[in-house]
Amino acid sequence: RVGSGRKVQHKPLLLLKALIALGGSEVPEENISDLLWPDSDGDAAHSAFSTTLQRLRALIGNDQVLLLDERRLSLDQRFCWIDAWSFERMHGRAEALWRTAKEQSGRKRESIAADAFRQGEKALELYQGYFLPGESGEAWTAAYRERLRSKFLRLVLEQGLYQEESAQWRKAAETFEQGLETDELAEEFYQH
Repeated sequence: RVGSGRKVQHKPLLLLKALIALGGSEVPEENISDLLWPDSDGDAAHSAFSTTLQRLRALIGNDQVLLLDERRLSLDQRFCWIDAWSFERMHGRAEALWRTAKEQSGRKRESIAADAFRQGEKALELYQGYFLPGESGEAWTAAYRERLRSKFLRLVLEQGLYQEESAQWRKAAETFEQGLETDELAEEFYQH
């Protein structure tokens, strides 16, 4: 947790949020500056970026977490854990397993589908709703927020359909209800 127990400046945390939304790895300084200081020219934007990065490093308390190399900023994942990124990795594994299961038949299909379901459950445990809901006024959060939401919707649907195909009607209904608790606008969940 960044900034627990201290008065936190807004811009350093906004820099961290932007870095996460932009992928967190080798994000060009210019891209971040364009988002956070759109009205500043090159030198002023660079100065604002440098100052804000210094403040964020001080706030985190570990200079190794934020790596700046050739004006590209990265989060070192050895020192931090981002739930959204973990969700995406687990979602990717589950989705790959679901695709593989659909290409198989018989017991092999059942076994792979069960693995996909377990991986999907782990991913869904991580998804806590919209990405940075408190930053909805920032246009740059929208694309990443929608990408995560889309993955969540596909995964809930896949999980629920698996349970329906397995005649686990009550569990399927619970899966769709849990999906609606997180995203009440998912029309397809209501249909199931």
